[in-house]
Amino acid sequence: MDDTVRRLFVLGCAIVLLGAGCGWERTRFDAGNTGSNPFESKISSANVATLRYEFEVQSLTSGTIPTFVVARRHIYVAASVMAVYSSDGIDGCINISRTCFPQWTLDGPGVADVQRRAVYGPSVGGASAGYDADGVSGCSGSPKVCRPAWTEQIAVPMGGATDPSALHYVRSGGASILGYPLSCFQICAPVWGATLGASQPGERIAGPALANATVFATYTPAGNNGTLQAFDGTQGFTATKLWSAPLDGPSGSIVLAGEGIVVVQVQTANGSRLEAFDAAGVNGCSGTPKICAPLWSTDAVSVGADAPPAISHGVLYRSVGSQLRAYDATGVAGCSGSPKVCSRMWTAQVGPNVTAPAVANGLVYASASDGTVEAFDAAGRNQCSATTHVCAALWVTNVAAAAGPVEVADGRVYVANALGFVRAYGLP
Repeated sequence: MDDTVRRLFVLGCAIVLLGAGCGWERTRFDAGNTGSNPFESKISSANVATLRYEFEVQSLTSGTIPTFVVARRHIYVAASVMAVYSSDGIDGCINISRTCFPQWTLDGPGVADVQRRAVYGPSVGGASAGYDADGVSGCSGSPKVCRPAWTEQIAVPMGGATDPSALHYVRSGGASILGYPLSCFQICAPVWGATLGASQPGERIAGPALANATVFATYTPAGNNGTLQAFDGTQGFTATKLWSAPLDGPSGSIVLAGEGIVVVQVQTANGSRLEAFDAAGVNGCSGTPKICAPLWSTDAVSVGADAPPAISHGVLYRSVGSQLRAYDATGVAGCSGSPKVCSRMWTAQVGPNVTAPAVANGLVYASASDGTVEAFDAAGRNQCSATTHVCAALWVTNVAAAAGPVEVADGRVYVANALGFVRAYGLP
């Protein structure tokens, strides 16, 4: 998120949510998939050790780690039927057991994606359903059930320029990315689109990620190497491709855009690594059409070991294996060679199968498949060895089953587990 977008986001939180607080509206926080909440200010290194269990909510599909988001003072838990809960453990929660019941449900599955006043149903061939995120429009009964306020369908697109931040992006059939208005009446046609390649069985699409009016995605044809592609997000159909970058292996599931770079996962012959490109398509880029080379890459690890990374204040946080690793996102500290490879600035041992990190207010959180959830100093100083550059946790808990990714919003830490619960931890 650039400074202009951050200011607009803060203003939007103040006006639209009327003091309700800015949440974690997508699984990786924002349209850039940065995994960093710059608006959290309540939990800090000074008080994180006092976090305690407050309450939990249960997915309506038990026995799996649910995906969820926290926004508009609600917890939206994706499942075969999406259920929506109070995010502060008050409405619908029993004081003794600290278990909460849904405030309402959707009439079908939902995804962990809340934008403005909409929560979305799953994309099917480029079509999604939009529900009122506050459980008002189209909602009735006791217990309350909500029906779609509108649907998105592949149709003849409308022309004209668009505001990238005012679109809902979905992957569609035909190896494409489509952008729909965040709200419309009954049936919505896409107003933006980009074709990544020829649709074929076994293809892989990752993204999109949005930064500075540019939409990024990767496309890997079956049995071939992938390509990172950057499109002008301000145009209608068909969006102009600004630049592309051939990858030296199939792309993974990771596309992150923030702080001037785009980071993707590449599965090379030596293992999985993260590669960083100039988001503006200037440094390391040349030719017509413009082709870009990586600014730097991380060390390679066993294939498939990477979870989605996070970026904040010039540091890239990578969860791999049992470790949380921090790299200089500017490609300077600990970086050398041609092509440039960056070594870790510091590491932390979390547990097996570390999940995607979350960053907020100078802390980085990660969890593991043994149920461990830990918080570390994001700068790699507090509780960190000056010689080994290994950091110890400032806060540790366990969620009693394999843990999913952490979300941090409005003074609480939320984490899901394999029993189908989302647990909330808050300050005294």
